Amino acid sequence: MPDQASDLLKNHPSMQAEGLFGIPGGWTMPFGLWRARRGFDITYRPHDHASLSFVRSGGPVERLDGRFTGRKGGAHPDSFMLYPGGLSRRYRADSAVAICQIYFTSEFVASVYEEDSGASASGLELRDDRILATDPALRRMVDLYVRRAGDTKNPASVLEAESYGVLLTLHLLGHHSNRAAPPRRAARGLPSRVLQDVLDFIEANLADEVPLARIARVAGLSPRHFCTSFTRSMGVTPHRYLLMRRIEKAKELMLKGERLADVAFHCGFSSQQHFTSMFRRVTTMPPGAWLSLINS
Repeated sequence: MPDQASDLLKNHPSMQAEGLFGIPGGWTMPFGLWRARRGFDITYRPHDHASLSFVRSGGPVERLDGRFTGRKGGAHPDSFMLYPGGLSRRYRADSAVAICQIYFTSEFVASVYEEDSGASASGLELRDDRILATDPALRRMVDLYVRRAGDTKNPASVLEAESYGVLLTLHLLGHHSNRAAPPRRAARGLPSRVLQDVLDFIEANLADEVPLARIARVAGLSPRHFCTSFTRSMGVTPHRYLLMRRIEKAKELMLKGERLADVAFHCGFSSQQHFTSMFRRVTTMPPGAWLSLINS
């Protein structure tokens, strides 16, 4: 369990956990949803990892130590707090507040930087002054990640969670680090032969739960380097491409008269309900309505 989440659970009873996600699965960016019904006054000890937080509702939350004393904010849709790790800090809220905290290690950040840029991560640091700062693009990414990863009815796959983790980290590196414009490798994506091998592998495994690392091995790359290279080549993340191919395969099976439960099974969805939810998300209509439209 991330040190910060463990600290809150053991030492700060004013903060109650409403959910911890991605910890059993070993996600690179697990997160916790926390609520203080009567506010809180917490001095966090230094933690060995970074975190990205935002106020979900209530507040305001105020910083009470160091050069950032007095910074205050509530549940603004573009607001966030970035903690680079290794520092103590104190926050207070005088009324009910709900907070989300996403946890990740400096080693993960460094590896994403090195694999994406080809440069050494020596001296790389995330900014320590992003306290109740605003970044609409970052919040859109974070909100989508939290919504998907916290969906217990239609759980995010490991591939989806890992892809979000890489893309969030790339955004932090590009906008909220001491290397605001990391030198990127040539944006060629994957060589055409390698890309075709990857697409063939995905096509052959539409019914299976395939982790990012397994697909990356087909390309001979690390998961993080593969994720960025694939996205440059295809214009979508590996997870998004896999989902679109599953939906297209499902359409083919539905037109052949397959039952929806069998379609879900053969296309890698955990249940008929999961399939219906994903189909609606991609096509804006449930499978039955789509089939009626096509057959009309």
